[in-house]
Amino acid sequence: SEVGTTTETTTEITAETTTEITAETITNREENKKPETPVSLPDKGEILEDNRQSDIYTVVDTKKKEVCFETLTDLGETTVTIPDTVMINGEIYKVTQISNNAFKNNKNVTKIKIGKNIKYIGKNAFKGCKKVKIIIIRSSELNARTVSGSAFKGIKKGTVIKVPKNKVSAY
Repeated sequence: SEVGTTTETTTEITAETTTEITAETITNREENKKPETPVSLPDKGEILEDNRQSDIYTVVDTKKKEVCFETLTDLGETTVTIPDTVMINGEIYKVTQISNNAFKNNKNVTKIKIGKNIKYIGKNAFKGCKKVKIIIIRSSELNARTVSGSAFKGIKKGTVIKVPKNKVSAY
């Protein structure tokens, strides 16, 4: 009669050493490619901070990778740029919206640059920004339905607003 021997192996796995293995990882290894690190996408509505500028954004659409600009982290800035895209957790997202009250009653902003991917500007977004002298809008996606009527209410009289040439009559 044969006697069977059982060997037990124990491996300690910690969060620091674990890597998720997926079908993609196996395929990459088979093709001698470096496997990609899995990235977890944020949930819709999740509030995130941009890796480069430290401004605050909310996820609008995870599949299209779109975010809404919420607010500045440095409220003392005088020149504000709403970028075309932001990098969050190593992923590039289009900035497509400016939230309601994003800069409401900001006492420091004198110049605003709005990126080319902006499709919506919320209620009171720039309301009461009395020191603003110039607004540069690079987006061609805006119209009367996508810009709140109160978005620029109470800005300084004589503020210069620059828009794309093909949108002068529409804006």
